[in-house]
Amino acid sequence: MTEEDLTMDAARGKGREKWMARFQVRLAMQPGVDRAVVLQAVKEVTAHCAETGQHPQNAFGDPDACAVQAAERLVPADRAARARRHDAVVDRFRTAFKKAGDIAGLQRHPTERLRSGPADRAGYVTRPVLLSGGGR
Repeated sequence: MTEEDLTMDAARGKGREKWMARFQVRLAMQPGVDRAVVLQAVKEVTAHCAETGQHPQNAFGDPDACAVQAAERLVPADRAARARRHDAVVDRFRTAFKKAGDIAGLQRHPTERLRSGPADRAGYVTRPVLLSGGGR
């Protein structure tokens, strides 16, 4: 095998890994998908590609669309619907807490840093600092 063939094989392998990684992430984000579903879908894709010798992009197309189709096929409809309802409730709570925090002035931007007082490794103040004019 020539050096050029080895380079092409490495590039194809890297492309396959990227496709599979994106497929797994997008699949895991679908409602009702758990670890077993992801493993089953990856096993099916890997087996098909091993049998046919095709690249996953050529065999299945876009990893995002393939993930949606795999979730629809492998996740029972009632579990997916339950997960969607749960996600909607969680989103409503997040929105309510954010609004309440904004109204109360409790939230600050995560990159905002206070200038005085003991700080943790990231530079955020870990406890309140009294800035009274007391004599010390």
